Amino acid sequence: MSVFVDRGIGLAGTLLIAVFAYLLFVRGHVAGETGSQEASPAGWLSQHGGGIALWTIVAVGAVLTIVLVHPAGRAGAVRVAAKVRLRGFSLLRRVNDAVVVYCSRPWTLLGTMLLTLAGQGIVILVFWMLGRNLRVDTRLAYYFVAFPVGWIVGAIPISPAGFGTTEAATIGLFTLLDPRLAPAAPHARVLALVLCQRFIWVLSSLPGGVVHLLGAHLPPQEISIDGQERAN
Repeated sequence: MSVFVDRGIGLAGTLLIAVFAYLLFVRGHVAGETGSQEASPAGWLSQHGGGIALWTIVAVGAVLTIVLVHPAGRAGAVRVAAKVRLRGFSLLRRVNDAVVVYCSRPWTLLGTMLLTLAGQGIVILVFWMLGRNLRVDTRLAYYFVAFPVGWIVGAIPISPAGFGTTEAATIGLFTLLDPRLAPAAPHARVLALVLCQRFIWVLSSLPGGVVHLLGAHLPPQEISIDGQERAN
């Protein structure tokens, strides 16, 4: 449950950065530059959001229909529903325990959120400096919108570690927020920026991988003769 709480706080911090950066520094500026609300993310969503939602519903409905029409699919759906029900009650008890524990320590949650905002802010500033070096000359506020939203899109389980989806979302948001970016900095430069992001992620994750390979993250254990492990 601590892992889920950590993920939840990270997601909430990412959303806060993107929302506040857009509302405070980007919204009016984008509308003023383009002369039309359709060029802003809100205008684009209002124009295309209905179609995206409709096709999503149609696709999900088609998949469910195919599964439920076939006898094997119905039997599998019944088994899955039974497992979900049993596991769901157990999970709800654990969630309740976690909520009670963490809500009794509000200052810990607040401190964790502040650390999350500071850490993600530093990362975005680093990518802004890298973008300036690559001659991706656009406003810092756009970085605080494009990168967090790209991270959130990459968290959707479509591809391993969000590879491809994060990059596509970040590039799309950059060109959507700043239409002048396309002639000033070709897509190749923005693509180089987001690929550098991926490379930095992999490089900074290697020490953690070494820790796991060596088993240093595990608690002290003693091994019995029959090979069973028991904690000290």
